[in-house]
Amino acid sequence: MKREKYRKNMEIKIKKKREEMIECARNFGFTAEETLRQSRELDELMNEYIRLFLRPRKKINILIPIFFLFKSLFSRILITHHT
Repeated sequence: MKREKYRKNMEIKIKKKREEMIECARNFGFTAEETLRQSRELDELMNEYIRLFLRPRKKINILIPIFFLFKSLFSRILITHHT
């Protein structure tokens, strides 16, 4: 039960950090120091989540969903940033 609660908490933290990073990118640009800091913090949270909860047998199993997550994320940023 504690593990599931911790997992949900991690998912909330990741979502919040992702939103903060997107907002930073919109306000200051992709290469701004604050955006990069937010990105590093998001990376750390995601790496911890993967390490604790996904434990794949093959690395390719986690790389594919992560690729599509970031592809979708940055596509939205680019679209909203350039309009």
